[in-house]
Amino acid sequence: MIGAFLLTLLAGFSAAAPLRGPYLVDASSTAVRICWRAEKDECAAWNDLVPDAQFQYTIAASTRRWTARPLPMAGEALRFAAFGDSGSGRAAQQAVAATLEAYAPQFVLLAGDLVYPRGADQGYDARYFEPYAPLLSRIPFFPSPGNHDYANAGANREKGESRFRSAYAKIHRRPRYYAFTVGDARFFSLDTNAPYGVAAAAPIAKGSPQWRWLEKELAASPELWKIALFHVPAYSSGKHGGDERVRAALEPLFSKYGVDLAIQGHDHHYERTAKIKKTVYAVVGTGGAGLRGLKWRDRAEWSEFALVEHGFLGVELRGGSLKIEFYDENGQIRDFAEITKAPRKDRRPRKSRSP
Repeated sequence: MIGAFLLTLLAGFSAAAPLRGPYLVDASSTAVRICWRAEKDECAAWNDLVPDAQFQYTIAASTRRWTARPLPMAGEALRFAAFGDSGSGRAAQQAVAATLEAYAPQFVLLAGDLVYPRGADQGYDARYFEPYAPLLSRIPFFPSPGNHDYANAGANREKGESRFRSAYAKIHRRPRYYAFTVGDARFFSLDTNAPYGVAAAAPIAKGSPQWRWLEKELAASPELWKIALFHVPAYSSGKHGGDERVRAALEPLFSKYGVDLAIQGHDHHYERTAKIKKTVYAVVGTGGAGLRGLKWRDRAEWSEFALVEHGFLGVELRGGSLKIEFYDENGQIRDFAEITKAPRKDRRPRKSRSP
């Protein structure tokens, strides 16, 4: 089934064709929110879509029509991609973006540092909207902030807060941390930049508002799968390494409530851990920024696979199986792992929903 709606029919919007976008900033199995920039930044929401039915949309004076599809409902298979540290504007970012498009994910998770060097609005066109334009108009990208999205780690609170609010938060329409559901999975996007020295970031330490929010969200989640997304890693063999403060804050919650996969950025390599307590940690700072070697020649016992290549993590989730594949920038699969579990009989399925 194909539906169509014209955003120009909604009162109050500019009549000019979009200069930036369009891009999906939020979606569920029955709703979508689309933003663009013409004479100003604008968004429109569509809240009664038919699940799994393709739809078309057009914007303002543009004669072009774009096609998109709602996200899967509970019980349906998922196929998504994840990477971070991408917004360099280099050839590697373009190559990863092309391979990503061929992978055809239903949505994308971004593990921070979306636009180098300081996350400024003027950098977004060349380093975010242009590389991912074919996908941004069709599927939602769910970001987690990185230190460079706060104007770099050394930013004072006032400057970092101002830049964060004027660029990252305005473009992505997201708070520092949030959760959303797609299919049988609940996703938790976190801000782990405070331990790295980003004064404007949300504290993550035990007892902080973000930590209390996360525990409440995890405890309330009936979904079979739980996946976390954040920038500064808990486990990594890279230049920065795993941050002990991030680990101390998150690992007990992940273990208690059964987080299956933690997607991290910050270090510019790919790495997958063995299951640590209940969680597999993956570093995917491979989206296009300059690569960095591993910090230790002999990696820790928890490190199961590491690779210094650009690329992205492809994840397929179907029933009790979660498959992980790392695709390099040429589209070659360089790593594979699978997590399996038995469905809980007492699980209460619900529709895909956004925050």
